Amino acid sequence: MDARVVAQPAETGRTVVRVIPATAVDAAATSEMVERLRDSIGVAVPDADVGGPAAQNHDLTEVLTGKAPLAIALIMAVAFVLLLVVFRSLTIALMSILLNLLSVGASFGFATLVFQHGWGASLIGVEHQGFVDAWAPLFFFALLFGLSMDYQLFLLAAIRERYEATGDTQLAIKEGIARTGRPITNAALIMIVVFIAFGITGPIPPTELGITLAVAVALDATVVRMMLVPSAMGLLGERNWWLPKWLDRALPKIRFAH
Repeated sequence: MDARVVAQPAETGRTVVRVIPATAVDAAATSEMVERLRDSIGVAVPDADVGGPAAQNHDLTEVLTGKAPLAIALIMAVAFVLLLVVFRSLTIALMSILLNLLSVGASFGFATLVFQHGWGASLIGVEHQGFVDAWAPLFFFALLFGLSMDYQLFLLAAIRERYEATGDTQLAIKEGIARTGRPITNAALIMIVVFIAFGITGPIPPTELGITLAVAVALDATVVRMMLVPSAMGLLGERNWWLPKWLDRALPKIRFAH
């Protein structure tokens, strides 16, 4: 760390001291240095401020990580209520949330392995940075959870419609998959191409964003929506549509038609 005075003291007695860290502006060691500076300077000069790119990055990270649990809980709560109202099933609402979390968790794992630990980073032409950007987890969660919900609603709406028409859960699952499999796959392919194109622009942040989203959409549209969801619903059978009687009376009724 190098510190130097870059301006003469003003009439108020204030001056500017530039501190140059030996590590990158977004490195963990730099963030720790900002905390140490604020602690030590705060004792000696309570009115002193520590600013600049490193301090801004540190403060942004603190805000994002501090608010992330609340934002994630709010997103899941709203999604759960929406699924409960639309499909009138506690089983489907809970299963959908868990499978969406599985998709998001897989994307987090991929980003950690590639961009933090460097597994396969050379294959996409980047140098791993040793960490995942602070903005990434919350941003990925919100975007991927939304995309997962989109595919899930489309698939489940078709299954629910066929169940209401036939009264047979197994048949409804087969016909729902037959109706939505191709549109979901085609939509996922378009999203994957867009995200890959965005991810090969060069700098690590857009590469991290684009490649991670492309992998997440591929996993979600194939493994989760076309394999895990039908398999889980097939095993549950009629329990897919379980809803307590008191809740059944309280919820509005929604009909599906394609």
